Amino acid sequence: MENVEKRIIVLGKNYEETYGCEAVHHIQKRIKSKASIEGKLIRKNVEVSPENARDTLRDIAGIRVICYDTNVIYEIAESLKRQDDMEFIREKDYIARPKANGYRSYHLIVAVPFYLLETKEYYPVEIQFRTMAMDMWASLEHRSCYKKSEQEKKRWQEQFREYAALLDQMERDITRA
Repeated sequence: MENVEKRIIVLGKNYEETYGCEAVHHIQKRIKSKASIEGKLIRKNVEVSPENARDTLRDIAGIRVICYDTNVIYEIAESLKRQDDMEFIREKDYIARPKANGYRSYHLIVAVPFYLLETKEYYPVEIQFRTMAMDMWASLEHRSCYKKSEQEKKRWQEQFREYAALLDQMERDITRA
């Protein structure tokens, strides 16, 4: 995972040198706990094993890249997809097509090589790109809605959709300025 983080840092610095503006605000990393991995495999009706976790789950390792604007997100994501020693698995562009609740982010799943003594294995890493506004929205929405009753979720859903639209407009205005 540090390998992917270093690539993102290098791309961010290259963006700054090329365009003369800051690219990456900060990067967060996490690895799912053993209990969380096992729980997810059980919910998917898959036997719990390290091999099944690697082959079935795409979000065991995760990196969240908080950028200054969406131009940076797309530029760095495209650069990562062109790197020939990682395998591109999937992308979901919730910036271009937000979720119904207003969630916006760009998800990229890549398989990263891990070199062993006599072989090489690929492990998936999920990279989530967000702007600072998208990250703030997601954090507040998660705190207000995650693991809450359906009634509580519905109470907040329309409000968060409106907040997402306002933040999106604010970011567009700032980027144009």
